[in-house]
Amino acid sequence: MPVRLGELAARFGCELRGDPDTLIERVATLQEAGAGAISCMAAGMRYGYARAFWNIVGLQFGILFVLLIVVLLFRPQGLFPARGLKERI
Repeated sequence: MPVRLGELAARFGCELRGDPDTLIERVATLQEAGAGAISCMAAGMRYGYARAFWNIVGLQFGILFVLLIVVLLFRPQGLFPARGLKERI
């Protein structure tokens, strides 16, 4: 029994981006999906969580690296605080 994409989105509380009048006639795998089919891609424990974990770790290290550079370049003493100390004496 065909159902409109807008009806599916409303039934399951999803945000729809696209034409709500698109007819969905069947559920299919990603390889077999075509016009009138709906499919799902979920890696789950196989790839998704591990990849997401390492992406977050890499992002955090990147942010820390940028903050370290900013602190070193823009702190009041400059990069070489000893040089400023010698000029003050």
